[in-house]
Amino acid sequence: MGCVGSHDDNFFDLGGDSLRAVRLANLMGGNFGIRVSPAQLFDRPTLAAQAELLEGGSSAAWSARAGKAAARGEARKARITGVAHRR
Repeated sequence: MGCVGSHDDNFFDLGGDSLRAVRLANLMGGNFGIRVSPAQLFDRPTLAAQAELLEGGSSAAWSARAGKAAARGEARKARITGVAHRR
C-alpha cells in the first residue's frame, strides 16, 4: 500500500483491494466497535469519507471508543514488549 498524504487520497488508488478492504473493515470494527462492511469502504474510498463512517455516533461516543481503542493498543504493546524482554 502507498503512503497516505491527504484526506482525499483514495484507498484503492494507493493499492487497496478487496482483501485489504475486508481487513480494514475488521480493524475498524475491532478497534472502534463500529460495524463497517467492505461494500461501505468501496462506496467511500477516501480517508475523509471513511472517517465519516466512524463518526456514526455522537462525539462523546466517538471519544469513548477512541479511548478504549488506545487503551487496547497500549495493553497489546505492553504484552509484546514484556514477551520480548523475557527472551
